[in-house]
This record gives sequence, structure tokens and C-alpha cells, in this order.
Amino acid sequence: MILLHPIHNLTRILPSCPKLRGRRSAPETKALPLAPVLPVGPTRDPVVASFQTAIHECRTLAFFYQGGSTPGILRRFLPVSLYRLESGGPVYAVGRCALRNETRTIRLDRVRLG
Repeated sequence: MILLHPIHNLTRILPSCPKLRGRRSAPETKALPLAPVLPVGPTRDPVVASFQTAIHECRTLAFFYQGGSTPGILRRFLPVSLYRLESGGPVYAVGRCALRNETRTIRLDRVRLG
């Protein structure tokens, strides 16, 4: 089964979260290459489990991210979906970054919970 990249579903997912209603939350559509993505199931990884719970509860997470333009800074992030590009590969989260006030994709192996 081939799934579309989660960014394609953000216009449908983001407005369903009460924290984002009434806000211009839908990202502008971009031409992205389609790639097969794999869903993330139950896990023992505490970081992935925290993101899964935050998605289910529509809750913002605070964490330190060791990537991007400002590594090590505390970030607040409202995740909306998780995926992998390959079986056993790193888990990615798509969501709203409060620091940049934009939709971002982050790798969870670079996250340290705050």
C-alpha cells in the first residue's frame, strides 16, 4: 500500500484540532514528490510514544531539538502525524512549530523531551 506524504493531509487534519480552529492553519500547497510512507504503530520508544499521545490528545509538546537552524533550543510543537520512509528507519513528525509559527517536519531521533 502506498500512502501520500503526510503534508498532503495537513489541510484536512490541522483545522480539526481545537487549538488551530479559526486560524489560517492550512499550509500553502507545494508540489512535493510522492514517496511511499509507512505508518508508525505501537512502540516502546518513549519519544515516539509521547508524540503519539500528543497527537491523540491534540496537545503541544516541549522538547530540545538537535537539528535545524537553532540546535539545542527548547521548542514547542503541535504534532499532527508520524511516519517512516523505510521499515526500521527514523520516525518523522509533521506539525506546527510555535517557534517559527510554521508547519515543520522533524526527526524524532533528534528530539530530547523537555
